Amino acid sequence: MPTYGEIFSYSFAKLKQNFFFLLGAILIYFGVSVVSGIIQGVFSYQLGILASLIGIAFSLLNVLIELGFLKILLNIVDGKKSDYSELYKNYPLFVSFFLAGLLMGILVLGGLILLVIPGIYVAIKLQFTPILVADKGLGPVGAVKASWELTKGKWFKLFVFDLLVAGINILGAIALGVGLLFTIPLSAIAFVYLYRKL
Repeated sequence: MPTYGEIFSYSFAKLKQNFFFLLGAILIYFGVSVVSGIIQGVFSYQLGILASLIGIAFSLLNVLIELGFLKILLNIVDGKKSDYSELYKNYPLFVSFFLAGLLMGILVLGGLILLVIPGIYVAIKLQFTPILVADKGLGPVGAVKASWELTKGKWFKLFVFDLLVAGINILGAIALGVGLLFTIPLSAIAFVYLYRKL
């Protein structure tokens, strides 16, 4: 596993090269979320059930965009060219990606219900589940198993890494929220780079 300094130095260099491209992808993701919230909040009374159905559709669209964003990050870390078409063209992996996230959430929730510490342990062990679907095309169960194996013997170092990422994004939020436009893509690149190094 690389040092934390190496991870964030690499990520900062990649971010400088791809900042505006990544910023565009992030704004698309949050734009879809905002539109969904407006429809469900402002027009919920007029549209009724239709507003809820539209909200679900937008939520599923965001899952697809999240999958595409991971593919973009993988391309950047791998030194490959990428464009915004990645945000939607990976739809063949959508079902596996959605179910993998759902399965991961259920397992983490189960750990949190038992005790907080088991939940944190499981969350860190399974954090690479979604990217394994995006990268390897694994099914939900296969991705969970692969993430569990990938993190074997590295739990504490990953725990520290996640704390560092959380701290960086808290600082971004403190900076009037504008800092998040920098810290979110930085931490995302760091996550994918760490995954590649594992």
